[in-house]
Amino acid sequence: MRIVLGFFAAIVFVLATVAATGARLPLPIAALLGVAVAVAGWVIADRRRLGVELPKNRVLRGVWIALAILAVVQTVRLGMFTVNPNRAGASATPWSPFVTNHSCATAYFEASRFAKQGEPNVYTPKLYTPTPAGRFIDRFRVDRYEYPPPFLLLPGVFATQDFLRFRSL
Repeated sequence: MRIVLGFFAAIVFVLATVAATGARLPLPIAALLGVAVAVAGWVIADRRRLGVELPKNRVLRGVWIALAILAVVQTVRLGMFTVNPNRAGASATPWSPFVTNHSCATAYFEASRFAKQGEPNVYTPKLYTPTPAGRFIDRFRVDRYEYPPPFLLLPGVFATQDFLRFRSL
């Protein structure tokens, strides 16, 4: 159980640290917050006695541990790419220019911005692709907004003018 919780805590630590970095906390403070959230998650899960155990079979236990380590490593890699999009080698598929230069969050971010500016129709394609080449925020091509209106609430809540911070959050 403790090994399972350890892997769970490691992933929670990375995710909380990335989110805190997106909230403009300096990295050391974000990391401390990540540790606090991971420890709290550990304590809560341990008290509930989730009944999660490693397999009894040595081979299956080894495979489980190897996959858990891989999950932590991949989460750390993605966290690095989320915090710093110039680290495209840390993305899920660094060999794919589409994946390293695409973020659906651009559509949410821009549609929220247009709505705040009083744009009557955030679904107008010309807003997102004013030229055939399209528009970019940092390295990311801006997607057209094709989602239901409630999706505009989340970017509006964070009220940030910085897309990369919104992406981390």
